[in-house]
Amino acid sequence: MNKTNSFTTLKTFLDEQLQHGSNHHITVFPLRCGIGKSTYIRYTISDTLQNGRSGLIVITDAIDRLHEYVNADYLEINRDRIALLTSDTVRDELKTQWRKPILIMTTQRYFALSREEIIAFTKYEGGNRRDKIIFDEKPYLIERHKVRIKTFNDIDTALHESIDDTIDPDEKAWITTQWKILIERMKEIMVAYESMTENQLEKWHYTPSSTLTEDDSRFFAFIERHKQKLNQSNNGVYVDIQAIRQLVYEGATIICHKMASGEYEKYFVVTWDNSEKLLNLGADVYVLDGTADIDPEYQVHYAKMVDCTDFLVPLKNLTINIVDAPATSKTRLCKDESASRNTISALKRYMETDAERVSAIFTYQKIVNQFESILPADGLTGHFGAIKGSNRYRNMTHIAQVGLNRYSDTEYRQIAYLTKLLEEDYGASRVTRVIGQSAIDKVMNLSLLADFEQNLFRSKLRNIDCEDNVVYTLFIHVSAYQGLIDLI
Repeated sequence: MNKTNSFTTLKTFLDEQLQHGSNHHITVFPLRCGIGKSTYIRYTISDTLQNGRSGLIVITDAIDRLHEYVNADYLEINRDRIALLTSDTVRDELKTQWRKPILIMTTQRYFALSREEIIAFTKYEGGNRRDKIIFDEKPYLIERHKVRIKTFNDIDTALHESIDDTIDPDEKAWITTQWKILIERMKEIMVAYESMTENQLEKWHYTPSSTLTEDDSRFFAFIERHKQKLNQSNNGVYVDIQAIRQLVYEGATIICHKMASGEYEKYFVVTWDNSEKLLNLGADVYVLDGTADIDPEYQVHYAKMVDCTDFLVPLKNLTINIVDAPATSKTRLCKDESASRNTISALKRYMETDAERVSAIFTYQKIVNQFESILPADGLTGHFGAIKGSNRYRNMTHIAQVGLNRYSDTEYRQIAYLTKLLEEDYGASRVTRVIGQSAIDKVMNLSLLADFEQNLFRSKLRNIDCEDNVVYTLFIHVSAYQGLIDLI
């Protein structure tokens, strides 16, 4: 497929589709990576500015993509009409964004906003509207949040240090005292769960009559007044407070795991759906996500999937090698002990003797640097969590992936719970029934497949006109992930 012709076709297709959005669902385009989604968004920003149409909100995962959107040609000379919300600019931009038709921010910042703040952002100067919200990657349809004792302590620090002394000292004293009482209560709950297990406990925790404080209305009114300061604290604790609110009001899964040291790892997993930040906002929401058609989190009633099969390209020049490497889980491979070091050495020897020279390696952050020595001078490494959306590897023809970007079993169970509830618009009420293991395995394998495909398309395959042979080698424990291998 010719790259220029493919983009012209894509532009015509998306221009038409973006006229038929709805406040009542999100419109999702599972367009393959590299086809020109980012180019289209830059075009749409320019077109919006040139033609004086309604405004636009653009959401992206990567910080460098934020700057890419405003540093291109025509956009650069119209910079004063674009509000770019980053950590460096947000304070000034919030004062002037209401005058600008284009608003650009990260996915993380968007979902840290309240529904009311998002609705406010859909309006700008002169009664005009930013009537389209475009995500260039997956939005946080379902959020999973771990809450540890450290989380409570970080909030306590932020309440003391981020809230200055210009407020009523008695009010601040009440807030911090209430939080300390809650910390002690949570510590007692976690310690109580320790006595119920020798090794591993995963249990639903919910106390119907619970409140956070003596007066939750008063407490949360204070939090909302000082939201910006709490978000700007070292740990950005506002979202943590909302997670703890749900933990107390609606329950969460508690994990209590006895480690080899004899100590317990204890935390809550809170899961919630974000439909209120995506629907009925006064703007239509569009999502351009290459793996949306296989990602299980899109199995919700409000995601309308658009047929994009006309834009698929046969991968006739791709070879996928799957190598059985049993000890490549994060738990085993990232330990600082002789067994994990020996495994890494064996993996490196295998790659060095492979007929196709590896030019990029993806693996866990803790060990990623240990593979640099076997790469060519122009080789690159990347760690899970920082690969998706990157163009750094687009000239690589042989990438090796060691291990999988796997969540915990609890998180896959939570996704299975919530997607099932949202599949038929049941709402995100508390889940008490058991989801079968087959449903959990399906969610896990589809999630891993979506992540694998995103990694695969970091290679030269993302160039729509690629004619080179591309090899992708995956090192995993084959018998443990046969379901994933079948999907691949």
